[in-house]
Amino acid sequence: MKELKVLDADFEEEIPKSIQDSYTPDLADRICELLGEGKALRNICGKDGIPVTRTIYKWMRVYPPFSRQYQIAKEEAADAMVEEMLEIADDARNDWMERNGDTVPDHEHIQRSRVRIDTRKWIAAKLKPRRYADKIDHTVSGSEGGPINLGCVVKFVHASAPLLTHNTDGSDSAATG
Repeated sequence: MKELKVLDADFEEEIPKSIQDSYTPDLADRICELLGEGKALRNICGKDGIPVTRTIYKWMRVYPPFSRQYQIAKEEAADAMVEEMLEIADDARNDWMERNGDTVPDHEHIQRSRVRIDTRKWIAAKLKPRRYADKIDHTVSGSEGGPINLGCVVKFVHASAPLLTHNTDGSDSAATG
């Protein structure tokens, strides 16, 4: 059997056979399933038979179907992050604390929850912009939402006729010439 020589386009080096041998469609499915659930690649790599991140990145360059599968999984992760945002927002368990016998808001926890939501919101907007990014309307329209009138008026004046000039005081006068 002839050995496949695959080059890493970024480093112009031959990709080790061990990386080629480690790729299987089942393993790719498992990785993408975990990513689609919103798990971070750095948290799943190197565990439970999943290769390190460098190998996954090389797979994306070498195996175009895996690259597309990875992209779809990351888009699914955006949906998972939105679900997480709802859970974080609805969880008020640690929003209050006891201080000197009084129940007071735990501003540090509330702020941390806000940062967690904002981070997920930003990432979701980048992963799936059509659904989660802020929509900016660049539509330009004329009065009452109608089209913009770009027409102009050109008047041809006979040279022997006197020209009217509009003065700054609002009056008109005939120009002599």
